[in-house]
Amino acid sequence: MGAPALDPPETVLGQLQRGLGRAHFAATRGGAGEGEWLHCVSHDPRWDRQLEERAAYYAKLGLELCVDVTPVGEAVRSGDPRRWDGGLAADVLMEMAVRGRADALQALRAEVRHDGWLAALTALERAREYGQNFFTPSDLDAMADRPADELRSAIERQGHLPWGKWAKTEPRIASLLKEAGLAESPPRPEAPKPDTSMTTNELLAIAEPRNGVRVARVLAQRKDAASIAAMIEAARGSDRDAALAACRALGALGHTGLLEHLDEVFGSPNPAPPRRHPGVARYLEGLSPDHTLPRARVWLSKGGYAAVAAERILAREARAEDRSLVETTLGVALDDGAVYRACSMVEALESIGDRRSTEVLVQTFERIPYSWARPRVLRALAASRSDALAALAREALWDCDEEAREVAAVHAPREMRERLAQLADDGLEAEGVRDAARARLG
Repeated sequence: MGAPALDPPETVLGQLQRGLGRAHFAATRGGAGEGEWLHCVSHDPRWDRQLEERAAYYAKLGLELCVDVTPVGEAVRSGDPRRWDGGLAADVLMEMAVRGRADALQALRAEVRHDGWLAALTALERAREYGQNFFTPSDLDAMADRPADELRSAIERQGHLPWGKWAKTEPRIASLLKEAGLAESPPRPEAPKPDTSMTTNELLAIAEPRNGVRVARVLAQRKDAASIAAMIEAARGSDRDAALAACRALGALGHTGLLEHLDEVFGSPNPAPPRRHPGVARYLEGLSPDHTLPRARVWLSKGGYAAVAAERILAREARAEDRSLVETTLGVALDDGAVYRACSMVEALESIGDRRSTEVLVQTFERIPYSWARPRVLRALAASRSDALAALAREALWDCDEEAREVAAVHAPREMRERLAQLADDGLEAEGVRDAARARLG
C-alpha cells in the first residue's frame, strides 16, 4: 500500500493529517475542524502506520471538540482488515475511553461483535499499556464465536495478540492454535556462548542474532593479520550473521580493510541492495570521518544502498562545507517524498548547525508527512540557535509525536507555562515529556 495522499499543509485537514500542533489551534479556536478530524480518523493519514502516533493526538482533540463517537465506530466496522484500515479509529476510541469517555468504550466493545472485531480487539488489549483492563469475558466469548477461517487468519497474522492466554479459557482458540502449529512449544536451546579460547573462524561460525553482539565484542579484541583476514572474508561473504558480527568487529577496530571492497561495489552502475551488505552501516559508523565523509559525498548520488550509507554518514559527520549539498538533497527529498533521506539530511544540518539552513528546516517541519522528522528539525534549529525555534517549539507542545513534544518542552518559551504545566501533570503523557516540562517550569 502506497503512502496516503495528504492535503497541502496550509489547510486544516493537511495539518491534522500530519499531526501538527497548529492544527489543534485551528480546529479548537476557529470553530471548525470536526469534519476534518473525522476524515483523518476514518482515513488513516500516517506515512508509517507502525511507527507514527496519531491516536492519542486525535483522541485529545476529539474530547475538546465533544465529537460524536458513532461515526468512529462505523469507521472501525467498515475498515478493510487486510489493510488494517479500521485500526486507527479503534485506537482513537480506546484513547478516548482511557480519558473518560464511556460512550467511546461502549462503541469499541460493540465492534468486537461486528466486522471490525480484530481492530477493536487489538485496541482493547492495548489499553493495558495504560493500566486499564477493558477486555471482558463476554468480549472473549464474542471473539471466540467468530467464523473459524477469520480466527485462523487472525491467529496467523496477528501474533502480537495474547492468543495463548485466551486459549486457556477458550478451547476453540486452543484448537486453532494447535492446528496452526502455534501451541506452546519447548523453549529454544540457548545460543552458543562466545569464548576467548575459540578461534576467529569458530566465533564467526556460531554467530546468530541472539549472540552476534557478544561475538563481535570478542572478535574486536583480535588484531592479528590472520584474524583480520578472516573477518574481512566473512564480511564479504553470504552468511548474514557472520557478516554482521565481522562488520561490527572491524568497525570497532577502526580497520579500513573493507573500504576498497565498498568503493568497488558502490561504484558500480547498479549498487547492490542492502540485503547484500549486512552490517555495512555498523562498520562505517566505527570508522573515522576522514575515511567515510569524502566517500559519502560521492556515494550520495549513486542510488541504492550506496546512497543510504552516504545519508547515514552525513547525518553523523556533515561539516560546514556540506551545507549546500545537504540542503539541496533535502529539498529534492521533500519533493520526491523520500522521507528517510529527508530525515537524514535534517540530522546532517543539525551536525552543521548553521542558521542559514532555517528556511529549509521550517519548510521540512511544515511539509513532511512523517512526524518523526519534526523532533529532528527542532534539534537542528536548536543546534544553530535559530530564531525560528521558539515559534515551532511553542506549537510542537501539541504535536502528535511524543519526541517532538519532549524536545519542544525543553525549548518552548517560558510564557507557555500553562501548557507546560498541563504536560507535566498529565498522567497519560509519556514520562520523558513530563520530565522535560517539569524541568522547563523549574
